[in-house]
Amino acid sequence: MCCVVGEDIDLLVIIAASTNSENISFLKPGRGEEEIYQCSELQQVVNIFRDENACPDGIDKAGQKVLIALDGRKKSEETRDSLIFKLFQKSLVKDNFILVFLPPTTAAAREHSIRAYLQIQHWSGFIKKSLDWCWKETKHGLFSVTTHKEPAAPALLSMISFQVRKRV
Repeated sequence: MCCVVGEDIDLLVIIAASTNSENISFLKPGRGEEEIYQCSELQQVVNIFRDENACPDGIDKAGQKVLIALDGRKKSEETRDSLIFKLFQKSLVKDNFILVFLPPTTAAAREHSIRAYLQIQHWSGFIKKSLDWCWKETKHGLFSVTTHKEPAAPALLSMISFQVRKRV
């Protein structure tokens, strides 16, 4: 059996929940199906998402490995930041660079992995307090914490903002 997932869903949750499949494949637009992990490798990485007593640092480490694989690397030998930088460099030579298509930062990926862990715990019947797992309360209800860090240095953000205003 094989599990194939598309691009517009929470892949980390689906992969962690469906690792009974022999292989996990990822559909990439224009490139078709691409196998990202053999089941035995994936089982070892995502078992932490099923562990009721997992710690956030362990969840983050496992999530980083899966997300690096989703971003196109078979081996998770490089860091997420170096991968994002390589993908950014590749995208600069394209005519239609779209910043939103870059993978999330390491800090944002950490929060995402922890939220994915919470979702899997709830599916497994282990109720945990959302506020302890990357959610915050607002006047409109619960809101996910996407990162605790700035997306980039203020000087870089102002430079990007200036370039956008210049083009418009």
